[in-house]
Order: sequence, then C-alpha cells, then structure tokens
Amino acid sequence: MRNPILVDLVYRLGLVEKAGSGIKRIQRLAKEDNIRVEFKTGMFFEVVFYRRIRSKSEVNPKQIRRKSEDARLQWILKQLEKNRKIKAKEIENKFKVHRDTAIEDLKSLIKQNKIVRKGRGNNVWYELKNEE
Repeated sequence: MRNPILVDLVYRLGLVEKAGSGIKRIQRLAKEDNIRVEFKTGMFFEVVFYRRIRSKSEVNPKQIRRKSEDARLQWILKQLEKNRKIKAKEIENKFKVHRDTAIEDLKSLIKQNKIVRKGRGNNVWYELKNEE
C-alpha cells in the first residue's frame, strides 16, 4: 500500500509525472516489444522482466563466427601469396577485429601447417610455410 503523503511529496518535487502511471507505461512498452513482464506486490514491489527466447545463432555464436573466420583465413592466405609476409596489425585493420582475434586466426593457420611465425618481440610477421 502506498503512503499518500510520500506520493504527493514526490509528485510535487517533480520526481514523477503522475502518481501510478509507471506500471501502465511499463506494461504498454513491454507489450509493444513482446517482452513478458510480471508485477509482484507484497511488502516490496517487484517487476520481473523475462528474457526472449534466443535464436540458435545467438545460443551458439561460434556458428556465426565460423563464416567470418573462414573468410579471414582465406584472405590471409591470399595476402601471403601476393605479399609473402603479413603482420597481425594488417588483419586487425582489414577486418576491424581485436588483436587477439587476429592472433588466433594466425595461430589456427600455424596449427594447420600453412604458415610460420618469424621475428621476435614487436617485430613479428608471418609467412607461408615452404613446401620443401
């Protein structure tokens, strides 16, 4: 139960537009966005928002990443055929990915025995593995 004196005070201070308008507004907005919402009252007032059921691609983001990862790996190999060497920074810039992602792509190609790492420290580059 609301305390009418506190409700009036909060309203007069301009902290709420209209007493009691929040619940209806939440219900309307939730309905518009197809979000299930539940109101619980007792000693305290609670609003429970239920998450939407996610699509399979959201449940397993690897499914989406796999395609873009394959495209990056193919691009890296083509660049190496053209330019003979590549740095992680080039992958970051081309695909707008984090450095860790670029390094993981390069490590993947190393595991596949397609490229080798050269250099040390800040001066690291990658080349196609020689077919000797």
